[in-house]
Amino acid sequence: MRRGARRTLAGGDDVRAQWTANERVDEGTDWPTDAQAVFVDLDVSRREETQSTVRRLFLPHPMVMNRLLEDVEPRAGVQIYPDVMAATLLADLKGGARTPVHLILGRNFLLTAHAGECRLVTDVWQLVLRRAVLKDGPDLVLYVLLQHHLRAYEARLRTLETEYEEIHTVMLNHPYRNLSHRILQSRQAFLSVSRHLRPELPVAKLLASNDFAYVRDQNRPYLQDLATGMQNVADEVQAAREGLSSTVEGYTSMQSNEINKVMKFLTIISVLALPATTIASIYGMNFHDMPELTWSFGYWYSLGLMAAITGSLLAYMTFRGWFR
Repeated sequence: MRRGARRTLAGGDDVRAQWTANERVDEGTDWPTDAQAVFVDLDVSRREETQSTVRRLFLPHPMVMNRLLEDVEPRAGVQIYPDVMAATLLADLKGGARTPVHLILGRNFLLTAHAGECRLVTDVWQLVLRRAVLKDGPDLVLYVLLQHHLRAYEARLRTLETEYEEIHTVMLNHPYRNLSHRILQSRQAFLSVSRHLRPELPVAKLLASNDFAYVRDQNRPYLQDLATGMQNVADEVQAAREGLSSTVEGYTSMQSNEINKVMKFLTIISVLALPATTIASIYGMNFHDMPELTWSFGYWYSLGLMAAITGSLLAYMTFRGWFR
């Protein structure tokens, strides 16, 4: 079924789902009563219906409407108002393109707002409808949504850690291979996760706080566990970023060592060739008073002298361990 601008789920003894005009309505057509817990999902591209729905739920602060309807991509974060908590997440981590999802939690409602389809909200909507989660309060629905969001972060982190380990393996087994591009991509990926996760940590910490009024006591342990999970992911990302910095230093050192080995090899070859080159240069001057020019063994003498000096140098280098 195609979703319209708004869909509403009411909790209580009779759980009802409602979709907007031009669509089939599953159960009930009336707006839920004030006593019922409500989960509302909005498509903010339909501005007029977004405004009317928000005003039906509570009296919004101008900043709330500005964040919902602004055209530029909003920043992740959280704001506290007298009657609601408003937060913004950047969801759909697997797809690459992130979808800004606005969350507004009141005493008896949870509102999610985003442009177009959002896989995170759609999956949570189906789960909440199937398991009747809303009867335990909109704060538990928000926990389910944030838990799905956290799992996406954890899956993304596992993928990045696998790439991180592969870089280390290749670097140790094939030090000559150019890994600078892969290291740079990995650092950028970890930085992207950190940049989006850090502003979302205050959301989980606020919900886990005993001072936050819109979370029921029986649901607070879930949100405290969520805050711990998000903090653990943030710590792992930070540790991986620091590890990548050390990897860059180690990779640079290994490349320098490999260059030093090459230079050492070339230097040894040059030193071994130097005596023969010197002797050949001397006997190539063609002075007529050089005794070896008229000596019948002069040619073999010069070759033997070259071999003796080169062999002596080679033996000395071997004894000193220069070839190890």
